[in-house]
Amino acid sequence: MNKLTGLSGTYVDDIIRTRDERFREESTTSTQCKFDTKPVDSTPLTFTGINICGTPSCRTMSQKLYIESLSLLSNDAD
Repeated sequence: MNKLTGLSGTYVDDIIRTRDERFREESTTSTQCKFDTKPVDSTPLTFTGINICGTPSCRTMSQKLYIESLSLLSNDAD
């Protein structure tokens, strides 16, 4: 029986992966050969405007920084 070992998501220049150890090693090596990436376990991280932080057993997701950046945009139609 086949078993899901990991998931990978890509959006423009953001990549996120969740995995078991083998998937992590294989996908990380493949990705780092082609792209300049941050350290594998860098946390907190941002994926498509969502900040993700926490511990290996618990993650939190927030769009607070993204929402705050929107408030910096001008409402003027000049």
